[in-house]
Amino acid sequence: MENRRIRGVGCNNPHGRRCRAQGMSKADTTTNIVSVAILLIWLLVSIATDCLTLQKIKKMKKIKFVFMLSLILSALCLTSCSERIDAGSEGILVNLYGTDKGVDDVSLVTGRVWYNPFTEEVYEYPTFVQTIDYPAFTINAKDGSEFTVDPTVSLKMVDGNAPRVFKKYRKELNDIVNGTLFNYVKDAFRIQLNKYTTDQIVSNRDLVERAIEAQLSKALAKEHFHLEQLTSGLKYPSSIVEAVNQKTGYPGGTESTQRGCG
Repeated sequence: MENRRIRGVGCNNPHGRRCRAQGMSKADTTTNIVSVAILLIWLLVSIATDCLTLQKIKKMKKIKFVFMLSLILSALCLTSCSERIDAGSEGILVNLYGTDKGVDDVSLVTGRVWYNPFTEEVYEYPTFVQTIDYPAFTINAKDGSEFTVDPTVSLKMVDGNAPRVFKKYRKELNDIVNGTLFNYVKDAFRIQLNKYTTDQIVSNRDLVERAIEAQLSKALAKEHFHLEQLTSGLKYPSSIVEAVNQKTGYPGGTESTQRGCG
């Protein structure tokens, strides 16, 4: 199923990040190696041309000192990298080869994070509100009538829970929102609409939608997400729309029947 567009607070943020969980890229190892190679070449040229002058140190000691210095700098370049966690996001440090091979106990705050690219990875989960326009789907009422649902959901991950969410799913946040959370949305509509007949849904729209919202809010809370707003986009069965049109005498239908319960 094709993912729908995600809109949200911060979508056009000054950092220019897209509104989805962006797994932070590993350190560019190739760039580090090239940098070290350039450093070594410069040091060798310096020795050959005697540009690196250390007074009162014999030539052999000078070469040894420069060699050890180059090894230290090489080790630092190859084993130490950093990423900056944007405001409104939480960083997750993942240990790839530790005994637990999981997420560190501490959730990384916004700021610069130093890590070893060979044994660790850093991911970034946004904690701002995201508005997701999910694909439309159909649900049957208790009496078999088919309703179309075109939901729009505003939600956010509860602050401080990025490690828990990542440890459970080990996916980008965008995949979780469009996969697991979308299933919770469909389940909430299915469970509640299956309880009522068509007439009950039409006559008690507000009550039914509040029940759907409560169901979804409870399900998302278990996954460490907070539901900010739900718009159902619920559309009545064609038979109901036609019946209302005949009573009102409007061939195109009234505004309410065209929009359904949205």
